[in-house]
Amino acid sequence: PFSLSVAASCTPCSDVPPTLGLSGPLINDICLGTTPPPDPGEINPGEPFGLVLAEAMACGTPVAALDRGAVREIVDDGVTGVVFDSLERMVNGLPQVFALDRTRVRQHAVSRFGVDRMVDEYVTVYRRLVKARRGT
Repeated sequence: PFSLSVAASCTPCSDVPPTLGLSGPLINDICLGTTPPPDPGEINPGEPFGLVLAEAMACGTPVAALDRGAVREIVDDGVTGVVFDSLERMVNGLPQVFALDRTRVRQHAVSRFGVDRMVDEYVTVYRRLVKARRGT
């Protein structure tokens, strides 16, 4: 058994099929075609990086995402999730997402977005800035 979490904002609608053509329990509150498409430069207008994707992967949850904004910079296609070019392909490709190794998803996410990596990168940037400021 699996569960599917959807992180999105949309207006409520009543004309959406509850299973999107899939068998088994899924979600009943996805909205299709009732909300304007997001700005192509953003995943979510309030979150251009897509922190929700990094957080999901850090928990070992493979990501199914539409190819928008920074998605390809965050999701390693076929490793931490799958990037799709349409909702129909996403629905049909969910078995591929569910088949990804959750341990590998988490390990890869931690190596890219974990605290140790982020701290090391910030320290490197700060040292570079100090060195440039001192002129050395």
